[in-house]
Amino acid sequence: MTSDIDQSLITHVAILVDASLSMRDISKAVIKVTDAQVKHLAQRSTDLDQETRVSFYTFASDVNCVVYDKDALRTPSIKNFYYPNGMTKLVDAVLKAIEDLEKTATIYGKHAFLIVVLTDGQENFSVKTNLPKLAPRLKNLPDNWTVAVMVPDVMGRRDALQLGFEPGNIAQWDASSDRGVEEAGEVIRQATNSYMNARTSGVSGTKSIFAGSPQDVNKDTITAAGLTPLPTDRYVLVPVHKKSVIREFVLECGYFFKVGTVFYELVKSEKIQGDKEIAIFERATSKVYIGAEARDLLKLPAIETRVRPDYSQEYIIYVQSKSVNRNLDPGTKVLIRI
Repeated sequence: MTSDIDQSLITHVAILVDASLSMRDISKAVIKVTDAQVKHLAQRSTDLDQETRVSFYTFASDVNCVVYDKDALRTPSIKNFYYPNGMTKLVDAVLKAIEDLEKTATIYGKHAFLIVVLTDGQENFSVKTNLPKLAPRLKNLPDNWTVAVMVPDVMGRRDALQLGFEPGNIAQWDASSDRGVEEAGEVIRQATNSYMNARTSGVSGTKSIFAGSPQDVNKDTITAAGLTPLPTDRYVLVPVHKKSVIREFVLECGYFFKVGTVFYELVKSEKIQGDKEIAIFERATSKVYIGAEARDLLKLPAIETRVRPDYSQEYIIYVQSKSVNRNLDPGTKVLIRI
């Protein structure tokens, strides 16, 4: 009987890493960060009672699948497979990974496919007839597929858009140093962590793994992330009627000011440091959620990153201020934690 069949969540993750010559100087960091990412996937699989299967591809002048659909708990280190040299067959690599994973059996269970590409440059060596194939291929993938790419600069982002990657599935990283690799790994870790949390609430794919969107912040994902609302007597929301400085504004409103207890409304795209707390305000219920899980839900890494305010029409994002002289805009509100 079909009702007795195990309908476990099974995610097939393919990690595609640029192995062109330009990656040689940061190769040790790439190996370290990739291995750490696989360990993180394995740990989250255990925590969330999901099955995660990992494939690993390198692409340079050739495309090589060196690990295929292996249990994350048993996936080996990539140190014996990663030797940068040659050009950049990015398009061929993505097409091959899609073609390979499409052959995976999905008879039972709830399957999803996640492909993450890390590259330090633009496509320059794929078969020319394959170049126009990628965009329609990505567009026509089922809803349970997510294909994301990390690129080194604005030009790389432009090329990724032209190749058909969704804007919210493109992120930039600093490819010039080991530190940049570590930061990229943190971004990927946060993104996959939020993705796996969302899987528990029925999400099978996303067009915004690197950026917030309405499907990322909703009642189901808030519950899945383990967020609980603050008691209503632990915070107040105060409207800002004129241009003000945060410390003076709080004192003028009759509240005690302490650095770190005041949150400003996110109304424009801006950089947010990795140590700042985030508060999520639910318009319909006036509930406020604060915690590390809130950062994870919004896919914020533990490094400074640019954040957009348009996560959802149902929720407002507030950012912790660690300044005494931050300017507040009229028409916004300030959240004061008591």
